[in-house]
Amino acid sequence: MSFPGWGAGPWGASPWGGGMGGGSFAVIGCFAPAENIIRILFTQVPYYSEILDKYDASDVSHYSIAPRPGTMGYDGYDVRVVIPVQAIISLEVPNAIDVYLDRPMSPYPAQYTFSFTDIASSGLSPIPDASFVVAGVYRKLQPQHEDLVMPTSDLANPQTLSSVQASGLGTAFPSEVVPGVFVVDDSGDYALETGIQTVKKRILRRGVTDKGAFAHLPRNYGVGLLSACKKLGIPSVRQKYAADYQSQILQEPEVTACTVTALQDPSVPSLVHFVILAKTNIGTTLSFDHPLDIVKGVSMAQLSSTPVPG
Repeated sequence: MSFPGWGAGPWGASPWGGGMGGGSFAVIGCFAPAENIIRILFTQVPYYSEILDKYDASDVSHYSIAPRPGTMGYDGYDVRVVIPVQAIISLEVPNAIDVYLDRPMSPYPAQYTFSFTDIASSGLSPIPDASFVVAGVYRKLQPQHEDLVMPTSDLANPQTLSSVQASGLGTAFPSEVVPGVFVVDDSGDYALETGIQTVKKRILRRGVTDKGAFAHLPRNYGVGLLSACKKLGIPSVRQKYAADYQSQILQEPEVTACTVTALQDPSVPSLVHFVILAKTNIGTTLSFDHPLDIVKGVSMAQLSSTPVPG
């Protein structure tokens, strides 16, 4: 007795029966396995030639992603715009494509609309274009605690001459250590710096960095003093940037109190000084000057001999 349909019929050719070709090629769905990855699951390995022909799944032009209006991340910010930059066969799931993004997506419950076009099976059988709603990855944000003292270290990249001298690097490498560049220790590896100099370096970095310049940091990170140099001759603008600088410095985990005062040098009108006074959670006080040449548009923090106007 024979039973049509159970052998070479639809059941035998389906993924359940494991028939010829493993069944039809289709998309199962997609999700975010990491903050900067969208994974698309298929019933089979898709066509992946890496020569950018019509159905090549490695071609990032086949993918698009857009924030869903009205959604917001756990961090309280609007959904961040991201762009696909690479598509590869997943190292974890063979019949999946991992689409890498240029930066992390906003955390859950932010949502994105992810779409793909011109995807086909290894036998060049195309499937319809599709769109999916993808949620960002959940990320718990840890609040900063002023009473939590943590040892910090960073690659030695001294921003001032005093930092070079304080680290001892200037004695070991007097002709090689230049403020603003990475240096090496006597083993030939990158040198590390610890303690208060790393805090001072991060404060100066906040001052000169434009807002949003670092994709992996919050959108409001950075004061943007270099971009605003030409405007700092206006007293109201100076005070606005000084207030923002002060607010930024207070976000450093070691800083418990801070004041920033903006002064125009009476003897050199082209210089504006941001005088910084900060107290850390281990009782250390930082007091230094961050001068800027508002005509040339440069930070002069490396010139530790620059006097603070009285």
